[in-house]
Amino acid sequence: MIYLITDYGEKDYFVCALKTVIINFCRILNTNPIILDITHHIDSYNVFEALLNIKGMLNIIPNKSVIVGIVDPEVGSNIEGCVSKHIFKNKEIYFIGRNNGILGAFYKSKHIFTCKIDIKKIEENIKRKGIFYKAGIKEISKTFHGRDVFAPLSVILYHDTQNNTNLLKEFLSSKIKPLYYKIPPIKKENTKIVGKIIYTDKFGNLITNIPIKTVEKAKKVRLVNTNQKIDLKILKNYIEGEKEDLFAVGDSFGYLEISRFKQSAEKFLENYGNIWNFRVEAIF
Repeated sequence: MIYLITDYGEKDYFVCALKTVIINFCRILNTNPIILDITHHIDSYNVFEALLNIKGMLNIIPNKSVIVGIVDPEVGSNIEGCVSKHIFKNKEIYFIGRNNGILGAFYKSKHIFTCKIDIKKIEENIKRKGIFYKAGIKEISKTFHGRDVFAPLSVILYHDTQNNTNLLKEFLSSKIKPLYYKIPPIKKENTKIVGKIIYTDKFGNLITNIPIKTVEKAKKVRLVNTNQKIDLKILKNYIEGEKEDLFAVGDSFGYLEISRFKQSAEKFLENYGNIWNFRVEAIF
């Protein structure tokens, strides 16, 4: 499978361009991957948000999957595009994108390799009317590597994984060190585990950096900023919080989440200050 995650949104032609190029390469290579969207609604340039969403997929995606991650404010710069391979729970997972921290999704996986994509080699392929040229890419855009570099290479990589070939090697150069953005660590203070809000989802739920497994025996959660202390119950599901202003619950990412039943916890908490300034305490 080939998975796509971008900050492109759906207003413009960008996502369709990616998929069109992928289909063009699939026809030439006679390969037929399933193409799935993780999301195209990552906040613009938010690499950390992208890696969280990739991380949320790792348990369920199949062996030899290829993830194309395009949150790419550095497009055209000296920050390398890369192809990376990690082992996660005995599964080979491949990533194609910019080496800009998004590989932090794989921080706890076994790193096999990360190689730099060589744009000059792709340009040489175009000049001699190779596979890139045949698929409709006549030159490499300085501002759309997602379409002209990452999407094509995802198909070549997928073909290699399925056919025991190494066509991708032509377009890679040296091995490089992966850059990992990391989820901020929690702190332990006496009878507390202390964390912070790191992400808000589409429903306005507030995801923290506190793994839910670390607070299974906690008595309550407390939100603290300069002027406020708000105590929350830790519940098993959303419906239990029907009568609560806010409550804490384990989320599908595997972290402690602050929620409001059928409403936005983010909007509610904004009445008490900047949500990113709140300290989150799990109290035992």
